[in-house]
Amino acid sequence: MTVSILLLLILSVAILMTAVLLIIAIRKNFHVGQSFRVQLMEKIESIRFGRMLIKHNVNLQQFLHDRPTSNIESQIRNCYVCDKTSACDSVLDKSVFSDKELDFCPNHSSIKK
Repeated sequence: MTVSILLLLILSVAILMTAVLLIIAIRKNFHVGQSFRVQLMEKIESIRFGRMLIKHNVNLQQFLHDRPTSNIESQIRNCYVCDKTSACDSVLDKSVFSDKELDFCPNHSSIKK
């Protein structure tokens, strides 16, 4: 009887420790993911891509939450290597623009989705 109680106690402590460590790991993962998205937001806002998203009335927070980060990073790379910066600046400086004016943008079709 005493051995079974001792085993039950040891098992209970092991389960409790596992649960605590799991909660700590989940919390740490959440904070790392959140800081990664903040860094991604800063990258987006520092390039034309951020202005383009705002022009399309895209909520940046929602955009970061809804899209896979690999797609967002790909769109950031597209913006960095784009050679149509003068056309982009011209459209972004306008108060109203048409979709046809943005056909040059490598990210335009993915933003519209």
